[in-house]
Amino acid sequence: MKMRIDFYSKDEVAIEIDFSGRNQFLETEMSELFIFICYTLRQFKNLGQHLVAKALAGMLVSKNDISKLLQNSVELPSGESLLWSFKLFASSIAWKTQKAEEVGRFVTELSSQLNFNKTTMQIFDTEFLAKVPRLVKYNGNGNKAFELILSPFLLKNEGFGFLGRDVNFYAFHSVIALIRFLGQKHSDDEIFLKHLVDVAQYCGSSYIFNQIPMDQLALANTILKKVVASPKTIVKIICEWDSKGKVNHTLDRYFDPERELNYLSFSVPMILSNQLGALRPSHGLIICSHVLDYYSNNDYMIYPINSALKNATIELLLLDGNEGTLKFSPGRSRFGNNDSLEEGTRQFLNNYIFYVCEKLYGDLKLIVRTYTVTTIDTYLEIINKAIAEGKIGPNMDRWNISFSKDMAEVTLFNGTTIRSEFSDDISREDVEKTFQEKLPTLKKNLLNTIRAME
Repeated sequence: MKMRIDFYSKDEVAIEIDFSGRNQFLETEMSELFIFICYTLRQFKNLGQHLVAKALAGMLVSKNDISKLLQNSVELPSGESLLWSFKLFASSIAWKTQKAEEVGRFVTELSSQLNFNKTTMQIFDTEFLAKVPRLVKYNGNGNKAFELILSPFLLKNEGFGFLGRDVNFYAFHSVIALIRFLGQKHSDDEIFLKHLVDVAQYCGSSYIFNQIPMDQLALANTILKKVVASPKTIVKIICEWDSKGKVNHTLDRYFDPERELNYLSFSVPMILSNQLGALRPSHGLIICSHVLDYYSNNDYMIYPINSALKNATIELLLLDGNEGTLKFSPGRSRFGNNDSLEEGTRQFLNNYIFYVCEKLYGDLKLIVRTYTVTTIDTYLEIINKAIAEGKIGPNMDRWNISFSKDMAEVTLFNGTTIRSEFSDDISREDVEKTFQEKLPTLKKNLLNTIRAME
């Protein structure tokens, strides 16, 4: 199998995949995903620690950004935004897998790695991100090209000369072009498009955590198996409540009690991150305050829910590969306005989290608490960043699209990882100790954020 990515200029690129050869591949979606993974991993390996590689990794781990590419968007995020996605993804995983003192060192080192001066970022935005080469029909060899051959696994560069002039520009845009090419070819196949987004994120994650070996074929096979061998389960949690706000739920079909409790637990950090990205900061900070008080004192209150919200359905899409996402569908009253609906959503979220958490016990409760607190920690970082940029603040309690984008990443991360058990070498005592160390700092950060909004 051979793939050529030919650039006729910096404005035009064409892609051709030939499935014949000494070791023939069937022309299937699996083969296309496999060649994408192999190509992307090899380019990451070649790019090393260059800013281009870090920006590309930030792009790939942001499922929101990749989804926009698949919708034929030709406007790329800024370099700063891509590095932010890189840092958000990396630090979120570190907090869940490392001790508090290790996370501090990791984040400090990460910030140093991503600290590029303003001039460098401006040049990168202008020369690399300002314009995306358009996909054109293949018309023979271009001025610059990459040729990938399987197998053996070879990547050839053509037209770059001994010094490799502009090779980083073309390497970055070749991966972007390949995503768009496959997306256009399978534009009506939602399953393939989801798989493409998933394998892209795995490639980006492998780079971020220095997990790309010399033998990229083995890793490519592992990634493909994780993504494709994942039948999905859709679970609908249908919620209603009484006049005092006491929540009750039913599922759209029967599950044994243990599985039902698992599904409820998965939903807590996922719906929290989902709705923190959708609400104005005043509502989001109130929810964070109530949740942290609950975890500090085991004390909580339920509130009557604004009648603008009649009911709510939480839909979980769960895959056997431990991945998942969530859709929240509020039942809106005919006469409720947007402000009332937002208040009702906040009150429901408050009551639902306590409703589920009071049912949990043992390790399940510990895991949900860890992910919930991590979600709040990330949300406060996002809100404080918006305050520093002047997007929100005193008398500026308003939703910003960046909240939705950044918290969507957190929702996807929560859905991907929460069903994985803690590894055997991480003791429950360490997790509890980390939580107890983190909680006072988190409450202090929350108080400072609330004051900055007043």
